[in-house]
Amino acid sequence: MFELHAPTLIIATLVVNISLIIQLFAIALYRKSKAIGLFTIAFVNSLIGLAVYISSTQSPNSPIRILANLLLFSVYLLLSSGIRQFFDMPIWPKRHWIYVAVLLIGFIYLSYIQHAPVIRNSLFSIMTITVILDGLIALSVKFKSIKSLRVLIAKLLFSFHILTSIIRLILIYIQHEAYTNLLDGSLVSSYSLLVALFNFGIWIAGIILLDFSRITDTLESQKRVLEEVVLKDNLTGLYNRNYLDRELDFYIDTANRYAEPFSMVLIDIDYFKRINDQHGHDIGDLVLIELAEIIKKSIRNSDRAFRWGGEEFLIVLPMTNQIGARHLADQLIQTIQNRNIGTIKSLTVSMGIAEHLRFEPKDIWFKRVDMSLYHAKNNGRNQIAEWEISDQLPMNLIKLDWHKQWECGNDLIDQEHIELVDMGNRLLDLTLTKASQTELKIHFDKLIDHLQIHFENEEKFLLHNQYTGYEVHRQQHQNIMNQFDTARLLLVQEALDPTALFNLMMGKFIFGHLMTADVEFFEFTRSKKNR
Repeated sequence: MFELHAPTLIIATLVVNISLIIQLFAIALYRKSKAIGLFTIAFVNSLIGLAVYISSTQSPNSPIRILANLLLFSVYLLLSSGIRQFFDMPIWPKRHWIYVAVLLIGFIYLSYIQHAPVIRNSLFSIMTITVILDGLIALSVKFKSIKSLRVLIAKLLFSFHILTSIIRLILIYIQHEAYTNLLDGSLVSSYSLLVALFNFGIWIAGIILLDFSRITDTLESQKRVLEEVVLKDNLTGLYNRNYLDRELDFYIDTANRYAEPFSMVLIDIDYFKRINDQHGHDIGDLVLIELAEIIKKSIRNSDRAFRWGGEEFLIVLPMTNQIGARHLADQLIQTIQNRNIGTIKSLTVSMGIAEHLRFEPKDIWFKRVDMSLYHAKNNGRNQIAEWEISDQLPMNLIKLDWHKQWECGNDLIDQEHIELVDMGNRLLDLTLTKASQTELKIHFDKLIDHLQIHFENEEKFLLHNQYTGYEVHRQQHQNIMNQFDTARLLLVQEALDPTALFNLMMGKFIFGHLMTADVEFFEFTRSKKNR
């Protein structure tokens, strides 16, 4: 016969229970959590109920034994209520009182009217399964699919208890002649006490995980709110420049990698200062809000709209060429003209459009769209201006001159950097003067050869001087060379616009590497000057 020393198990159960009560009380007090408070009361009831049960060992049919079972039953009601509190569900449904009444009436009947200890013991397990199953069903209805760690933990706690109670119910019927109470040393009593000990541990672990998960969810929610504040304009709800700076590089890299079209629309409200002066700043704010709403309703989910400045808005359009951007701009300008905002009967805007050129630095792209907007405003406002191939940025905006602050301190590397910048400017000249494909290819081949030699020399220097970022830097060099090799192949196949060569040189090497990644080791190279 399976038998364990019942008094030892009872003492262990009491000690563990007291320990858990102290822990939960401290957590509930510190966290000011109603849910953990309910769990604490549940374990207090468990302690009291077990003590009352022990005191009634000699009187199994006495009112004290019924009280002990009611206290132990309340443990499961309170555990279920604690879970409900965690998920903002009704803490104590009215049917809980029905469960209590059924158990009480059943125990009175089976103790005093029809003496049936096996059915009475079975009733307790059946009612605890009912309470926990009720909680599990309510949780499953509210969360039809497991969407968070908290829901998963709660469902596991409920499911584990149902499983252990079903096993206890089976054992009661198998061992019904040997089982009389928790202290008789039978298989059922030993199992009940062992499961109680294990359940205590499972529940305390689950409660701590639930609370930790709730803290994590709260922090995530606060993080999202903070991001909304940091990344969105308070007045219009559109994204601001912080978000643009964070996301635009990803969009541009994707467009470059897959040769996808990517366009931008810059919008400026005409005579906005006059609106503020004549109608007041409240109307001015209303204009900004209404215009933002029009833009949000007009763009796709993949598009992004930003408040660019005081009265300027920016729309970036992935997978959209300049024709598609113009179509959106035409719709917007018509919608805005037909909208009455406050006391303003006719609001007009000017727009500039520019499609991103492959490998073009974003700074130059912004300058092009800004110049398009300038043309729209300069030509009378209330119109759209597109960047044309024939348009040219002022040379001082895109032609680079070497600056002393770009020197890293190593004579060879600095000299090669200067030569590469000069070769980039020469590439620009060839592009603007519409040089022949052969001339472009010859110069681009020389540039790639020079770049390869420079990378090799730079890597030798960094490796020799044990630069900690050597491996990362070497991989960056490899990635750049792969892109240049691809561009050379496309140039040979006449499948690449000549401006893309200059954009690649300026965007990937000058702006994207020399002025960013290389700068990171300048202090290092200056300390190793000419070694």
